Amino acid sequence: MKAARTGPDRYRPRLLASVAARLVSLAVFAVTTAFAAGASATSPLPIKAVVVTMFENGEARGDEPGELQFWAERSDIAQEYPFPLGEFPLFLTTDGVLILCVGGGIPNATASIMALGLDARFDLSRAYWLVAGISGGDPEDVSLGSAVWANHVVDGDLVYEIDGREIPDHWPYGFIPLGAKEPAQGPQDVSDGWTLDTIHFPLNPQLAAWAFETSRNVDIPDMPGIREFRKQYEGYPEAMRAPFVTRGDTLSASTYWHGGMLNTWANDWLRVYAGDDASFMTSNMEDSGTLTALHRLDRTGLVDASRVMVLRTVSNYTLPPPGKAPAWSTTAPYPDNGLPALEAAYRVGSAVIDAIIDGWDHYSDTLPGPADGDAAGDTATAALTAADVGIAAAPSASAGHAEADSSTVPVIFDTDMAIDDWAALLFLLREPAIDLRAVTVAGSGEAHCEPGERNALALMDLTRPGNAIPVSCGDPWPLDGYFVFPTAWQDDMDSLSGVPVPASEREPYDGHAVELIHAAIADSEQPVVLLATGPLTNIAQWLDRYPEDRNRVSRLVIMGGALDARGNIIVPGFTDNNPNTRAEWNLYVDPVAARRVLESGLPMELVGLDVTNHVQVTPVVAEAFKQRADNPAADFWSAVLDANDWFIDSGEYYFWDVLAALAVVDRERYCGGEPLALSVDYRYTDRPWPGTSDMDMPAANWRGKPRRHLDAESAGVLRLLPDAPATTLVCQQTDAEAAFEHFISTLTDAQGGAGDE
Repeated sequence: MKAARTGPDRYRPRLLASVAARLVSLAVFAVTTAFAAGASATSPLPIKAVVVTMFENGEARGDEPGELQFWAERSDIAQEYPFPLGEFPLFLTTDGVLILCVGGGIPNATASIMALGLDARFDLSRAYWLVAGISGGDPEDVSLGSAVWANHVVDGDLVYEIDGREIPDHWPYGFIPLGAKEPAQGPQDVSDGWTLDTIHFPLNPQLAAWAFETSRNVDIPDMPGIREFRKQYEGYPEAMRAPFVTRGDTLSASTYWHGGMLNTWANDWLRVYAGDDASFMTSNMEDSGTLTALHRLDRTGLVDASRVMVLRTVSNYTLPPPGKAPAWSTTAPYPDNGLPALEAAYRVGSAVIDAIIDGWDHYSDTLPGPADGDAAGDTATAALTAADVGIAAAPSASAGHAEADSSTVPVIFDTDMAIDDWAALLFLLREPAIDLRAVTVAGSGEAHCEPGERNALALMDLTRPGNAIPVSCGDPWPLDGYFVFPTAWQDDMDSLSGVPVPASEREPYDGHAVELIHAAIADSEQPVVLLATGPLTNIAQWLDRYPEDRNRVSRLVIMGGALDARGNIIVPGFTDNNPNTRAEWNLYVDPVAARRVLESGLPMELVGLDVTNHVQVTPVVAEAFKQRADNPAADFWSAVLDANDWFIDSGEYYFWDVLAALAVVDRERYCGGEPLALSVDYRYTDRPWPGTSDMDMPAANWRGKPRRHLDAESAGVLRLLPDAPATTLVCQQTDAEAAFEHFISTLTDAQGGAGDE
């Protein structure tokens, strides 16, 4: 038996180990410094982009691929650089792209990124950073193989935690935000917490939008394994789709978490730190470490954190399929061994890297924005003229309307079939410059779905007998919240104000409004114009479901909103007590949809109350129209004006939707303004606003999560986004006299109307 060590000898092994560790560290430092000295003997090598991967299964080339291998094998590698502080050598392409594998987990990612950032061999000050790796995906939002560009990265490790077996009965899970007192299920002030700067990392929205635009049409392979696996996710329509490219938010955590309760936590956690519009889509195990290091390096100017993009592709779901337990799916093998996600990370990511390299003369100093993407010709808002999109020349007030152009503009009309929508529909049918391809009814608006479809078909057949324009309705409620138009208004719209019209013998389109929008876009040889004159529910759902359609839309014209003008929610005799003085009805009823649409980056014109207040329908205007009515469509509108003389006399009736339709034809005359970056406010609350709420709506919102009440005072209020690209032309001036004459002559000119067949 050996005697116990006493005195200094007992510490000798620990001391020797410490000395050895220091010697190893010094050796590594010497190696790195030697490389750095060799580089700095001339000057650091300027890097245009850095591709950050997280793991590799074996070698960098030639065996079972991880995240690094496709980049190393398929790129034109000019040189390999030893990188002893990382997991693999650094690969430099002939185009100046550096490819890095940081190693799995937040600590590895933090250490490797910091080591590279301090490496004097490279000048990373103007480099773009692409994090490209696989992830878990929420089946509520994405499918296997899909690629998600992040808007926000949120860390899920810095929490108060209670063992799941000991949480109070009313808690949904055992995680509490730092600074809070119990689990948070929506945005709240947690500013008294600690290390908050390493929890939420908002990414550059302009760059994220551009990356999505650039890569949204990339072909992602749909392999047999994921096709078969996703069939199990009945009830999750997004999970059952073929792989697609989208935008969402990602949660970074050191644990490989799984299951329904933790999926709820992830969704809640994103909203706590990134805002209520955040949408959890992917889970990862590195990105908060990567972003922490990059933000530290940005403080010294070594990197530019505004040039960081995060792309996560879905290798597995965060929820088990129906009928399976989380314990099974947590360790279940990835379908197709994760190859679809690995392939997607390379294909989608390389499309963006290639675009940066191809445009380096510009992008070296100027960050790209949405208008620089694949759809640049379709998304540039302010520079478009009527001729650019094939619209007929501006009509003069005296001539009524111009001769039809040989290339009419294909239009999809998304309407809530209220009084002014009827007039806009008649105008679109008779205007020679317009090729009306489809009508979709926003069931969340003034008219209900079935009467809205029925009335649209009847008015189209009345105006243009023999037409085959399809009509379909969307969901009869907003994406979230319980807001509705007053019941008396809905009843009046359902009945066409009591004006009789022969019923159509046609049936509505056999499918949801979103499917009709998609089909009409696909059927058009030209990019289409979307005209939306009701709540934006259908448009938001279409953007979510078919992001690939965006480059086939030249512009979106919206009737909605009030920027500087007073709102119109408070209507005497109907909504006198509503606290909202700043919103317009279409945005108020579904502000969640409105925010998603206005922040989508689509080229838009907003025909709001600021400009429609110039086109009040007075008794003089109504009488001028009635004196010239000379066809069935005009006779119908004359009868509507008679039935609503009280509305006209009240001074509350304006040509809201008609002016938006006129702006489709001649933007310069009817929509003068400036491009702005806009969003829409809304806040969640536990208190319903009974005056404009329908409590019989489904308990689940559009994401399948609990429907929540919205604060009536803030819902639908426009706000400026100072750092976002200005993609919305806000109409503020119009030629009111010409607008009335253009409308009247189009509906009453027996020689020029498209309805005279």
